[in-house]
Amino acid sequence: MPRYIMMGTHRADWIGRQPERSTRVAEQIAKLGLEIKSSNYTQGMYDFVDVIDAPNAETMMAFSIWYKKEGYGDCTTMPVFQRPEFQVAGKIAGIQAEETYEVTPGWHPPSGEKPRQVYVMIGKHHPDWVDKQLTRTKDAYEQFQNLDIKMLYSNYVQGQYDFVGIIDVPDAQAMLAFSIWYRMNKFGHLMALPAFDRSQMEEAGRRVGVEGT
Repeated sequence: MPRYIMMGTHRADWIGRQPERSTRVAEQIAKLGLEIKSSNYTQGMYDFVDVIDAPNAETMMAFSIWYKKEGYGDCTTMPVFQRPEFQVAGKIAGIQAEETYEVTPGWHPPSGEKPRQVYVMIGKHHPDWVDKQLTRTKDAYEQFQNLDIKMLYSNYVQGQYDFVGIIDVPDAQAMLAFSIWYRMNKFGHLMALPAFDRSQMEEAGRRVGVEGT
């Protein structure tokens, strides 16, 4: 099925009613035949960033309309493209890939091991590197290996960003180091949002007296 990135925010009046909202969202997801591949509560400009498979664009849009209508918050969806599709699009635009390479086995798709610390990495490519995509990506993956960072989901997207990745890092310093290296090499701009699972979100809520977040 086609894949999408959905990024969104929660309305304040639903923060303390997470179980109710989650139940209704899960029911709607099942009704529409959507499949969540990666669900992440994030800290930053978005409250969540999810990777979702949908039967088609109309179904994904239907969910977005329903989510907004129910008053849960706002969400933005962007279609995802994998590397072969990105290469085809590049050829149509007159951009030829200058080399190919193999990604380390186990990084695509996730290996199933429990992540250490998850970040959502969102960014845009510098125009100078658009026609050297594979070289840039190869260098990035080599730096991932140096910093012991693992890519859980890698997504080229169409929209306000060029890519959205879900990554597993050993610590915050490794994420910061990669961000510095990426910017220093003038590959573009990226944001790294700390991501949390449901149990971590609930524990954070309990600390401030909010049950059922």
